[in-house]
Parts: sequence; structure tokens; C-alpha cells
Amino acid sequence: MELHTDAWHVEAGRVRSAASSFFDDLDRFPPGSATLDCALVMRNVPASWWPLPTMAADRGA
Repeated sequence: MELHTDAWHVEAGRVRSAASSFFDDLDRFPPGSATLDCALVMRNVPASWWPLPTMAADRGA
């Protein structure tokens, strides 16, 4: 997905907890290799999300 907006404005967010079925998969990412580094909040910003082409995945890695 790609975010489109003409009125970019973000504020720092505070994360109380985070979970991801993708990044929490230990077969893909060893413990500690994928960590949350920040959270950004957009409020009252006109925006739209546009789909992007499918990305190729290396299934042998």
C-alpha cells in the first residue's frame, strides 16, 4: 500500500503493546531481529491508500 496526502502532518505516538503474525514468526525472524522503533499518528489529515503491485517473495530463504 502507498499513502497519498497533500497535508502531511504526524505526531509521535506511544505504543502500549504490539504484535504481528508476520514479524513474530520465529521461522522468519530470530528473537530480537525485528523490533518496533517508533509510532507515528496522523489526525485529521485527508489521505488515501493506493494498492501497489504484488511483491515477489523468495520462498527458498
